Amino acid sequence: MFKCKKDFFKHNIKYILGIVFAITGILYDIYLNIEYKWFLDSDMAAEMMLAKKLNMEGGILSKSWYYSTELRVFCQQWFLRLGLLFYPDNWHRARMIGGILMILVTVLSFYFFLKIIGCGREYAAFGAGVLAWPFGREYFFYAIWGLYYLSHIILAVIIVSLMLMCFKDFDQNRTNRFNAKVIIALLFSFLCGLNGIRLIYATFFPLVLTCLIITFLDNKNNAIKKTLLSTSMLLVSTMGWIYNIVILSQKYSFNSFGDITLKNDFSFTIEDLLRDYFRYFGYQGGVKIFSFIGIASCLGILFAVLVFFSSIRLLFIYKKLDSIQKFIVVYYHSSLLVHLMMFYFVDYYCAQYFLTLLPFAISIVIIELKNENWNYKLTNKAIVVLISVTICICSNATVLGEQISPKYALHSYYSQKQAVDWLLENGYYQGFGSFWQTNVLTELSNGQIEMWNIGWRLCGKTDLEVLEWLQSTDHAERLPEGKTFIFYNKDDDLGFELSPLLNNGEMVFENGYYYIFVYDSVEDMLEGIEEGSEEDL
Repeated sequence: MFKCKKDFFKHNIKYILGIVFAITGILYDIYLNIEYKWFLDSDMAAEMMLAKKLNMEGGILSKSWYYSTELRVFCQQWFLRLGLLFYPDNWHRARMIGGILMILVTVLSFYFFLKIIGCGREYAAFGAGVLAWPFGREYFFYAIWGLYYLSHIILAVIIVSLMLMCFKDFDQNRTNRFNAKVIIALLFSFLCGLNGIRLIYATFFPLVLTCLIITFLDNKNNAIKKTLLSTSMLLVSTMGWIYNIVILSQKYSFNSFGDITLKNDFSFTIEDLLRDYFRYFGYQGGVKIFSFIGIASCLGILFAVLVFFSSIRLLFIYKKLDSIQKFIVVYYHSSLLVHLMMFYFVDYYCAQYFLTLLPFAISIVIIELKNENWNYKLTNKAIVVLISVTICICSNATVLGEQISPKYALHSYYSQKQAVDWLLENGYYQGFGSFWQTNVLTELSNGQIEMWNIGWRLCGKTDLEVLEWLQSTDHAERLPEGKTFIFYNKDDDLGFELSPLLNNGEMVFENGYYYIFVYDSVEDMLEGIEEGSEEDL
C-alpha cells in the first residue's frame, strides 16, 4: 500500500507541484482580499453597484445604468452577482467570492487551453498557476484585483481553444464533431462581439492574420479551409459588435470608441511600449535597485527577457513544432504586431490593453521549454523553479508597490470608514460627491448610502448636474429626499471649499482628509447657490 502511494507520488510529482503552485496563488489572492480590502476605487465599487442592480432587476443588462466606455454583456458582474446572492449585506465578502470564482475560471480555462496545444498536464498545471499570481502591476490591478480584464482574458482563451478544437477535428476528418464545434465557435464569436470591439482587434483579427500567414508558409493541413473558418468567426463577431453599437446603444446608456482618431503627434514612442512590456512581468520603475521591489523588478526584467527569447527561439525551431504549436507561435507574434500597430498609430492607449496577450505569452514559454533540447537534463526543471520563485517574489513586490504608490485606490480605508460610520450613525443615506468618492462610499456602506456623482472633480462645481458615468440613470431625474450632504476630500476636490454649494451647509465631519457638509434638504443647498449669485451681482 505504502509502495503504491510512493510510486503514485513519484510519477505525478510535477503535476502535483503544479497544482500546489496554482492553489497557493489562489490562496494568496484570498489573503489579499482579506488583508487589503481598502484597496478600493470608484470603478471597482461601480461594478458591485451594477451587480446589485442586475440582481434586483433580474436581467443581463440594465436600462437604468450609465455604463462607461463599452456595454459589456459578459463580464465580472456575472460573478459578483453570485457573491451578492450569498452575502447581500456584506459587499466585501460578496466581492471576495465573486473575484475568487472568476480567478478560478481563468486558471481552469487556461489549463485546458494548454492541454489542447499539447503541453501535457504537468506544464498545463504550472502555466495555469502562473495566472493565479498578481506578478505585474497591470495584471494585479486590472485582473486579479479589479477583475476588469479577466473577462477579456477568459473569452480570448476560450475562443482560441474552440478554434483549435475545430482544427483538430477537421484534420482528423471527424465531420460531425467538427460541424458541432464550428457552430459553437461561431455562436461564441457573436457573443464576444456583443462585448464590444476589444476582442475583435485583440483576438479575432490576429486569428485571421495567423491563418493567412500559415497558408502562405505551408498550404497543407486544410490551411485554406481554416482561414475561411477564422474569417467567418471574425465576420460573426463583427456582426455582434454592430448589433451592440446599432441596436443596444439605442436601449442602453454607454460611450463608445467612435471619437478615437489616428495620431497627428507621435509623442508616444516605441520606448513607452517597451517599458510597459517589462511592467507586465514585474518591473516597477522609480525604485532603489537594491530594495526588495528593485530586486523583484530585476527578476521581472529577466522574466520578460525569457518570454522574448522564447518567442524568437521558437521561430528558429518552427519546423520542429506540431501544427497546433506552430499556430500558437504565429498567433502570438501576429497578435503582438496588431496591438503594437494599433496603439502606436491611434490616439488612445492604456497599458492594460495588452493583457489579453498575457496567457499566450506564458504559453510561448511553455512551448519552448517542452520542445528545447538542452545540454543538461535539469535545465527545464531549473527554469521552472526560477520562474516560480520570480512569480512569487514579483507578486509580493507588486502588492507592496500598490501600497506605496497606489494606481487609483488613493484613499485610506480607515479615513473613508470613519466618514461612512458617521453618516450611518447620524442617518444620512443620500448625498453628493465627485466620481472618485461616491461609489466607494456606497460599497463601504454595503449599499446603504446612495450617492449622486456630480463630476470627475468638484473644483469649480456650482450646480448639481450629474455625470453620466457609472451610476443610476434616475439620478438625472430625481434628487435626494429629506436631509442630505456633500462629501469631498481636500486633494481630489482641491478648491471646492470656495464653491457656493457649501454656502448653506454645516461642516459636521473632518478628519484631515475628508469633509462632510450637511443640509436640511436639497432646496436648502440650492438656496445657497442663489444667495452666492446675488452677492456676486
